[in-house]
Amino acid sequence: MTKTLVDISPHIISKLDSLAKQCHSSRSVLIRKAIDLWIKDQTEIKTGDVFGILKDHPIDSLSFQRKMRDEW
Repeated sequence: MTKTLVDISPHIISKLDSLAKQCHSSRSVLIRKAIDLWIKDQTEIKTGDVFGILKDHPIDSLSFQRKMRDEW
């Protein structure tokens, strides 16, 4: 595992320490879990990002679908 230096404000450190104590864990473990969750959230395709994608497109969505399938 690689170590990384990160500046974190004292009030966030205090909150992390309290949470770590409650969870019987270390501050490092909590930070790693938070980063893992954030990365997962950023890399997942959001449902709202794909539905309605053609609403402002000048052609009919069915025509667009047929055109895309013809490329296969």
